[in-house]
Amino acid sequence: MILSESPKIQAFNIDCMDFMRDKPDNYYELAIVDPPYGIGILSQFNGADKTNSMFKQTKGINHGEWDNTPPGRDYFIELSRVSTNQIIWGGNYFLDHLGSTRCMISWDKMNGTNNMADFEIAWASFDSSCRRFSMHHFSAGYDEKIHLCQKACKTIQVAPKELRQTKRQDFRYTRRLIL
Repeated sequence: MILSESPKIQAFNIDCMDFMRDKPDNYYELAIVDPPYGIGILSQFNGADKTNSMFKQTKGINHGEWDNTPPGRDYFIELSRVSTNQIIWGGNYFLDHLGSTRCMISWDKMNGTNNMADFEIAWASFDSSCRRFSMHHFSAGYDEKIHLCQKACKTIQVAPKELRQTKRQDFRYTRRLIL
């Protein structure tokens, strides 16, 4: 089911495995994904103060088991099949499925002394040196989030830009998959 469509963007409400299964090999040049880490993040909000800024970020998504189990090996095999390159946020949780890479992306969230992680790691399929960028966790569009764990749009824009600096200047992607 297509949720919305524009000349450049299509949004679907579909199981990602079903979606990818229908795509030919290497259909996307770049997949930027942030699968469930399997850490049960919602348990951090049990009994939380409703005025807590992180609790407000849940936007009502404060129940369910969607983050209790990480995706299995089949997910990563299918993702690699439909995309030439991948940026996988939380890649440190999936190394047993992804293997080694030269390129990791580190996002310094500049979040201070709260109980959340100080940075996030993305596994990237590029033959490039590791890259990092700094952006405050609650800046750059976090008010526009729909889902608690949704990355700010700026993280999606910045990460590929950092990688482009290691390639030729005209390095661009025309077809991207963001799950």
